[in-house]
Amino acid sequence: MQKQVIALMLANKRKNELRPLTQNISKSLMPYGGKYRIIDFPLSNCMHSGIDTVGVITQYPYWELMAHIGKGEAWDMYHKSGGITILKGAGPGYDIRHTVRYIEQFCPQYVLILSGDNIYKMDYTPMLHLHRQKNADVTLSAVQVPWDIASQFRIVYADSESNLYKIELNPKFSENNLASMGVYIFKWDILKTYLLEQPKGLFSPYCIEQNILYPMLHNGQKACVYRFKGYWADITSIQSFWKANMDLLKREWALDMHDKDWRIYTGSSELFVHYASPTARIKRSIVGEGCIIHGKITDSILFPGVTVEKGAVIEDSIVMSGCRIGKNSVLRNVCCAKIQPWKSIVP
Repeated sequence: MQKQVIALMLANKRKNELRPLTQNISKSLMPYGGKYRIIDFPLSNCMHSGIDTVGVITQYPYWELMAHIGKGEAWDMYHKSGGITILKGAGPGYDIRHTVRYIEQFCPQYVLILSGDNIYKMDYTPMLHLHRQKNADVTLSAVQVPWDIASQFRIVYADSESNLYKIELNPKFSENNLASMGVYIFKWDILKTYLLEQPKGLFSPYCIEQNILYPMLHNGQKACVYRFKGYWADITSIQSFWKANMDLLKREWALDMHDKDWRIYTGSSELFVHYASPTARIKRSIVGEGCIIHGKITDSILFPGVTVEKGAVIEDSIVMSGCRIGKNSVLRNVCCAKIQPWKSIVP
């Protein structure tokens, strides 16, 4: 079986800055927009870009990820010639040999490596076209970020011909604001060589620059930068999570979730439609399936299965699935979540 392009998706980050929201789930499974999980975005991007073979790298706890992805039906990736495969490991690392064996069965020319925890809509086809045109060994995608937060990212430098020549990790002072998106296209034969040079047994997939890209630049491999011009959000804190959700409520959508030509697909929650009683007041808000609303909702996002009792007021807030907002309660500028206790069985 030969594929021109396959994707590897990294879906196991759990940032402390996002706790308690990521207490029981990885960052890629965080809910977004009243309906979706963040991983739905790169998966849908792959589907729209014609990439039908995706290996999702995860560790523990992986069962909720498996439950969400299922057999890949939502993204039309349930078939014998590829589809979505969960590449699960144990402990704090992932065995590099498992990744190589998985990729080798498809004999791809190129491997697309993606972070499973960014919110954006992107056609990977033009990026692949640039990669081929430049005959690059690796091409990474980058986007301009606000100057005041540029120090939070990996800043990349490219010449007028899109050739990458420098990367700065979280620079205090930077000469530009072009940040790496965590999207890479590699020639498989080149990537395989560098993967196999990693320490045997453990592969840190979240240090692509340090473990693979830096050595490639040092060795003179051809690296290019593809400049992405659309909306992109990297969720690094509860505040950035709140902001990314609030972006959906702006008059001019930063991210159009109503675009019929580039839909974001997700597993169905199969809940009943939401209900607003005569006492309900809803303004500029997103209300998910199965919600029961008796109170006042303004500039907020409610995920499926939320109950808002009579007299309650919710403003500029995010309320996660299963929450009950009591009578006459007031929520302003908060993220409200129902956190279930969980204890790892892995020491």
